[in-house]
Amino acid sequence: MTVYSRRSFLARSVAATIGVGVHLSHPGRAMGGWFGWWKKTDVTGESLAVGPLSGFAEGKWTSVQIGKIAPSGKDVTGLKILVWRQGPKAYAMSSRCTHRGCRVEVRTDGTFRCPCHGAQFDSAGRVTRGPATEPLTWYATRITDSGVVVVETASEIEPPSGLSAK
Repeated sequence: MTVYSRRSFLARSVAATIGVGVHLSHPGRAMGGWFGWWKKTDVTGESLAVGPLSGFAEGKWTSVQIGKIAPSGKDVTGLKILVWRQGPKAYAMSSRCTHRGCRVEVRTDGTFRCPCHGAQFDSAGRVTRGPATEPLTWYATRITDSGVVVVETASEIEPPSGLSAK
C-alpha cells in the first residue's frame, strides 16, 4: 500500500477537483478529446459525397464517417451523416444532437438517442425527450449519374414521410 504525505494527498485532491470541474463546466471540451462526440464542424453550404447508393442497406440508417476536406476547403474529418436508402432514393440527416452537439446513436428500433445528456428523437428526428428542444436536421440529397449519393447541406428539408424499415 502506498502512503502519501499530506502535501501529496492535497495536491492530488486539488488536481482531481479541477479536472472534474473542467469536465462539468465544459463537457464538450473535456469529452470531445477523448470520445469525439463534440465534433462541431460547420458544414453549411457543403456538397458532401457520401458513397454509392448501392453501398447503403435498404430501409435502415447508416452512419457515414466523412474523412476528408470538403470542396470549399473546410476540414470535415470526423463528421458523421446519417443516410437512409429507400429504393432508388437516399435521405440524409445530421447526426449532431441539437442540444449540445454530441453524436446521436441509432437505436435498433430506428430512433435516436444522445449519449451525452439523454435526449431522444423519433425515427423522423423529432424530439421525444429533452433536454434537446429542436429536431435533428434533414438535408437534401441527390444521386449523381455514376450513382454516388451527395448530401447538400445548404438545403435543409422537412422529414420525408413513408420511410419504412426492412
